[in-house]
Amino acid sequence: MRFRLAAQKQAKTIISDTLAVQTQHHDIRRRTDQRIIDRWWPAKWGNCPIFAASVLAEAVLFLHLLWCAWVLLGWTVTRFRRLLRTLHIASLIYAIVIELVPWPPCPLTVAETWLEARAGIEPAHGPFLVHVLDAIVYPDLPEWLVVGGAVLVRVVILCVYLRRYLRRTTGGQW
Repeated sequence: MRFRLAAQKQAKTIISDTLAVQTQHHDIRRRTDQRIIDRWWPAKWGNCPIFAASVLAEAVLFLHLLWCAWVLLGWTVTRFRRLLRTLHIASLIYAIVIELVPWPPCPLTVAETWLEARAGIEPAHGPFLVHVLDAIVYPDLPEWLVVGGAVLVRVVILCVYLRRYLRRTTGGQW
């Protein structure tokens, strides 16, 4: 009986020691996991790490460049593709409105500015297109001229669609 009680006591001690070690190991692992989660997936975007915000800002910038390329060159791939043609014409009209009307702002510009501010990068103020063209192609032209040129290019592309429509084949394909 004594042996049995001693064995039970020893077993309880071993189990409690094992549970204590497992609990301690689990706490350490949980804290480490929580630190990783906090760093890469914050609970609030206001605590977004600088690196993640800068990567996201670059991704939005790339998406913005793709959008500009689609608006400028989309007409080259829309012939005989009704859905693409409709999307491109809608994109052109939307781009013209975004450039000419001060509100609503371009959502990509808003996202890019917000992420740059979170990353500690000095955000650009004003329309995206003005900054890109002003910095790369037209360094000394006023903003109204850059915006006017961009709108003119888009109107010319819409005229390409109008010309295609007026010259469509008898089958209705344009």
